[in-house]
Amino acid sequence: MRMTGDMGLSPLPMIFTTETDGTVCLGDLVNRPDQSGRGGDSPGLARAIVLSGITEAELHRILTAYRESGLPRPLWATLTPTSENWPLSELLAELDAERRAMENRKQP
Repeated sequence: MRMTGDMGLSPLPMIFTTETDGTVCLGDLVNRPDQSGRGGDSPGLARAIVLSGITEAELHRILTAYRESGLPRPLWATLTPTSENWPLSELLAELDAERRAMENRKQP
């Protein structure tokens, strides 16, 4: 992720999902080699960024920089002992439901 390098952070490995990854548990996905799945297609899966192996301060720096970049808004998650056992599609559905609930709370 070039953005992390621009922030003075070490480059983070990136794993891209493909259309067959919806049933794969997050813990298995994050253990794939850097750049796995790059160039593949993942129709039906929401745009998401799942971060792992960073500090809370680094997380906030990344979120702020991404927000300021103007890139499309993804779903965000961090890998936790609970989420590492979730299939990707279930995690994305839960994150999307949480986002919609938060947006509905903001509307008058």
